[in-house]
Amino acid sequence: MPVRQPRAWFNGFEVKMAEVTQTRYTSASSYLAEMALDAPDSPGAAYWAGLTGGDATVTATNGDGSGSQTLITGSIDQVQIDFDTRIVTVTGRDKTGSMLDARSDVDYANKSPQDIA
Repeated sequence: MPVRQPRAWFNGFEVKMAEVTQTRYTSASSYLAEMALDAPDSPGAAYWAGLTGGDATVTATNGDGSGSQTLITGSIDQVQIDFDTRIVTVTGRDKTGSMLDARSDVDYANKSPQDIA
């Protein structure tokens, strides 16, 4: 019986490690992906350094030949490049994060909808 080989990708680049944390209440789901800086498909340090704020998709397969599935889509919050270990670490949140960042704590008590809009 062949051994399954689960794999994951960040924006199409194969990752060494991926972690996705999904939440249900008042916070955004998040991800962390680590790629080898020197991997054959790596576009290089300049590419990774310019990604902050861009779009992100983490996909994975469990290795059984059934295809890959999208685990999370969102934005890139931070990119770290460790030149000693030659690892690129990208973290971010799903699209809920931008709505939570724009949340207002203004008190609208005793206001009509016309007053607020």
